[in-house]
Amino acid sequence: MLLGALGLLATAAALLGIPWLLAVTLIALTTEFMVRQLAQSLSAASAIVYGVGLLVLCETVIAATTLPRGAMVERTVAAHRLLGVSYAVVVAAAASAVALLGGSIRVGEAVVAASIGIAAAVGLLTATGLSS
Repeated sequence: MLLGALGLLATAAALLGIPWLLAVTLIALTTEFMVRQLAQSLSAASAIVYGVGLLVLCETVIAATTLPRGAMVERTVAAHRLLGVSYAVVVAAAASAVALLGGSIRVGEAVVAASIGIAAAVGLLTATGLSS
């Protein structure tokens, strides 16, 4: 619970103009989730949803901090940012699902598992690059 509060404080500070605190947000909230996972054994779907939620949180904070303060923002700019975040959500969910699938592959199929991991990483990096 304390790590979750730290993550929320870091998010608030990032919104106030210290964007590097998003790293603290990610570390704190991810650690909080891992502690809950170890204590309660949550489902794989909850891990996917939580990871995608963290990505959306960070993308939204970054988008909010790059917008001019107090100025009207054109709808096309807002729509472009929303489309980028939506694309990142879809790719992150797909990458998470592929990573879970890769975890179920036997060790003898290492080339297939590596290919799946590379495809997931490239898709996620492409999505986060396009959303900015």
